[in-house]
Amino acid sequence: MNIDPGDFPWQAMAEAMPVPLIISRLSDGLVMYANLHFHHLLGQPPETLMGRTATAYCENLDERRDLIVLLEHDGSVQNTVLNLRRQDGSRVSVKAAAQAALMDGEPAMIAVVIDTKEML
Repeated sequence: MNIDPGDFPWQAMAEAMPVPLIISRLSDGLVMYANLHFHHLLGQPPETLMGRTATAYCENLDERRDLIVLLEHDGSVQNTVLNLRRQDGSRVSVKAAAQAALMDGEPAMIAVVIDTKEML
């Protein structure tokens, strides 16, 4: 999947999704895009994550590395549990599904997450 950042219809669709969504660069976790639901999940204003790396929101970077290994091997990952860190320092456990993609010519990960507390 190749996402052209200049093509805004994808961004409108991402904002309309009823779940938190983030796109990050595989190499270093740089946040390339996060929808408002993702910012709300972490209790952060929209401008705070853009341009920051995974260390800004991942509680355990080993979990992210494991996810990336699976993503690079299989191209997608389903039902992976990750622990994220909210702005107030509290932890939120999420189930994630991720897809490998290219964004602006760079390998990236598109991930949607669901707070495990909100699951039925």
